[in-house]
Amino acid sequence: MATQLAKPKAASRATKRRKECRVYERISCDLVGSCQPASAHGSEEAKWPAAIRNIGQGGVCLVLKRRYERGAGLAIELPSSDGQKATFFAKVIYVRAQPDGQWVLGCQFVSPLSEEELGKLLPADKIVLEVRFQLLTPLGTMVDCLIKDLQLGQRWPLAPGTIVTLRGGTSTDSPWSLKVEVIRCSQQEKRRTLQCRLPNPPSAGDVLRALSVLVEDE
Repeated sequence: MATQLAKPKAASRATKRRKECRVYERISCDLVGSCQPASAHGSEEAKWPAAIRNIGQGGVCLVLKRRYERGAGLAIELPSSDGQKATFFAKVIYVRAQPDGQWVLGCQFVSPLSEEELGKLLPADKIVLEVRFQLLTPLGTMVDCLIKDLQLGQRWPLAPGTIVTLRGGTSTDSPWSLKVEVIRCSQQEKRRTLQCRLPNPPSAGDVLRALSVLVEDE
């Protein structure tokens, strides 16, 4: 699973100061689409087949045989569950070479996908919408975020003690992952809450350095 978090303000144990932020979860998938330079949109000759490794409202990860530079604008064509194809414009954020000669491109959508658009690209049973994620740090601070689309490999709600991994990245950093342990997972009507802690707490300095990278003001 994956998230994009942002800079929390310190809070005491007695008075927890919650940080609101918007999270776009990346969802693993197995889709086949295509991409081409945005400037060549509409040209069949300029299209390159691309495997979709993961996708979220904020962006998509592609694997293909052509390299595009960071900052390049792409028109990405994706299959929809209704049998149609949809094109979305994105910017290349990072590029990684693979041993087999292919390239992994991390892309950020120019305009985030709506929940409806994302839902048409993925099976509905893979997504839990609008989850309030709370991370308790060793400092007694709580990071409180809204995960718009949460991918689960198991049944919701998650049992206490379950270990899950959040994955994500920002427009300036490489992909990251954070392993957390579930403390409490609940649902009341449409309100879903997932409270976690770090199973192997790092030092206070490491926590502050990591959160300064993972978290960005909404």
